[in-house]
Amino acid sequence: DVYWKIRYTYSDDNTAPMPSRIRCFLLQNNAEFEIADFNIHQLLISTHAMSLDDFRPAKIAAANHWQFLLHTNDAVYLTTKEGTLQKLEVSRRVLPPDEGRNHLAKMPPGVYATWAGTNLSIFILAWRVRANKSLNQQTKDQKL
Repeated sequence: DVYWKIRYTYSDDNTAPMPSRIRCFLLQNNAEFEIADFNIHQLLISTHAMSLDDFRPAKIAAANHWQFLLHTNDAVYLTTKEGTLQKLEVSRRVLPPDEGRNHLAKMPPGVYATWAGTNLSIFILAWRVRANKSLNQQTKDQKL
């Protein structure tokens, strides 16, 4: 699962009901990593509506000279102008299979021994207190 946090900043002098800044954060391992930061300096409104074709990703990418990246099988590929894929060497930290999932496996054996000993002690103490109460009750009943 991927968790995001998006923060909007509204300036006092902005007359439009829109944020002046948008920041995006990736939430991972109880930490926030800022991924994107957008500042809206000016908002211009057109007199005519845009067509659906104006919102197609290929048209936007061509107009902005963007390159497409494909992430699959733990690798990142760049799409070339010829339409082929070129593998990019991207450095990334390889996570052990249990990182973040099995935190109990990382505890030293002494922790488990202490936990088991404490639980056993509590159980024995409770059992002895109950036995003593029962014995005291029997003694009281015999005196009456």
